[in-house]
Amino acid sequence: MQKTYAMTLIFLAASSVGASAQQIPDFDVEKQCAEQAALVSGGNFMRNACLQQEQRSYDSLKADWATLAPSIKSHCIEMARTVVPTYFMLNACVRQEIKAAQEADRFQFKK
Repeated sequence: MQKTYAMTLIFLAASSVGASAQQIPDFDVEKQCAEQAALVSGGNFMRNACLQQEQRSYDSLKADWATLAPSIKSHCIEMARTVVPTYFMLNACVRQEIKAAQEADRFQFKK
């Protein structure tokens, strides 16, 4: 009984990690845009431009997220969290991975 209970807990924990990894992550857009604006000037123009870019990227991801391959989601979430945790970075990764997958048979190493 205890072994079954322990296995169930392990399964549920693993399932929840996999499920959460497949959701669009929650990035702190306000913080990222404030930091990016501060790097160049601190002005409202740069902050607002950043927020607009993040909104467009998030909206694009939201529209396509359900149909993306889990491998692309996992890879790009990890990449964005590591490089710059923004929806722009996540969306760029997703678009590049989709394009690369479509062109995969065109690239071959030749000696």
